[in-house]
Amino acid sequence: MFAMFFSQKGMIAAVPLEPKETVTADWYREKCLPEVFDGAFYLPTALLGVPPSHILVHTQMNLMYQFWIHTETISSLGLLEYIINTPSHHRVHHGCNRYCIDKNYAGVLIIWDRIFGTFEPEGEQVVYGLTHAVSTFNPIKLQHKAPMKKYRPKSPRHVQVYAAMQFLFGVMIYAQFMTIHKAWHFHQALLFLGYMGLSMLSLGMMLENDTRGPRIELLRFYMIIWRLTNKQKQS
Repeated sequence: MFAMFFSQKGMIAAVPLEPKETVTADWYREKCLPEVFDGAFYLPTALLGVPPSHILVHTQMNLMYQFWIHTETISSLGLLEYIINTPSHHRVHHGCNRYCIDKNYAGVLIIWDRIFGTFEPEGEQVVYGLTHAVSTFNPIKLQHKAPMKKYRPKSPRHVQVYAAMQFLFGVMIYAQFMTIHKAWHFHQALLFLGYMGLSMLSLGMMLENDTRGPRIELLRFYMIIWRLTNKQKQS
């Protein structure tokens, strides 16, 4: 119960990155820092004797539940509004209106917010986002802040196309990494994750027309060449 109430990552380290519209794709945007602290919230459950496998299933089911509540299509669910976390409740959670601040943290059951005094029903039109503005694509800065307004810097079309292609490439190699990472040594996985972070950093800077972006991109390509060269030597 303790873990279920505090299942929203916004309770830890900082608020998740906030979009300006609520769409179903928002359910899986997650920050990286809260994952480090999640174990502390599930520790009491483990100490009470709940098997780790049950806890892992619970966390994944809780995450999957978030998919359908990130929408404006569903207005009200009647009596269920008193028990479970619904799209209406969760819209309040993501709002930057004064009445939405620090409300409706529930992952699945809204009864915990009602019990602990953090429940707020949906009232006036919800404005999504945070109460402060940050204009950057830098993934390190965005771990602590998010844009209040849509941030759309004007970058050259060829840079946009290049960034889109590199992003798709990154998604494919990350999917491949997820299938083979158990066979890797820890330092190999750590290097790969560092490479992915460097990729996001360089592409974000390039889209912002930051002169440091191309330099970091060259470093990223050097890492790719170094890896391919070593692989050929080993084979």
